[in-house]
Amino acid sequence: MVAQVEFFCSPEEEAYVLDYVRQSADVMALPMALQMPSALSAVSLELLPAWPAPFDVFIWMRSAGQLAWHNARPIVQGETHGQLVNRLFAANAWDAASPHAGLAMLDLDASPVLIYRRALVRDGQIGPCVLFARASNIDRVSPDFAKWTRRVLSWVRRHSQLIHDWRKQHPTLPNPYSIVSSIHAFPDALADIESGKHPFAILLR
Repeated sequence: MVAQVEFFCSPEEEAYVLDYVRQSADVMALPMALQMPSALSAVSLELLPAWPAPFDVFIWMRSAGQLAWHNARPIVQGETHGQLVNRLFAANAWDAASPHAGLAMLDLDASPVLIYRRALVRDGQIGPCVLFARASNIDRVSPDFAKWTRRVLSWVRRHSQLIHDWRKQHPTLPNPYSIVSSIHAFPDALADIESGKHPFAILLR
């Protein structure tokens, strides 16, 4: 099961979340692109693109272990259903990227990385942001990574409010795809939602 939290936020609240994530000195943000493992490119978690332009990054906790890489098209196999699904996603991503020699793709099932995806914007509506680990089993990646992941996701949940899930859907948020996943909201975004005048919606990526 993917460890994740989805949340609505303002630009200031997004910065608040990422400030917390990067407070550890060994955290490094990487672009969601193929890389040369010997010469990694980094991304700033301080100088963010203007809201709500797209912004997706890998966030690597270096002390929790080394990055794992696919240097060739991943073989679609796995000991568990989660591993098999991740390998299938990886194989499809490899085919779409058509990498040239020297480039590799991050193995998200074995690397100690979180993924942050900024809100999707469609037809003037803004969906929730999401922070998650793609690994099918975060404890298998490393105990330190599992501990960090749980701490970060728990922090986001504690500092926001659960406003939508399978038990009770939010009555005024547009939800065209009838999504029932758990979604939180930080105070500024929550105030906008409760005012009835807001751009937020529950969107399918």
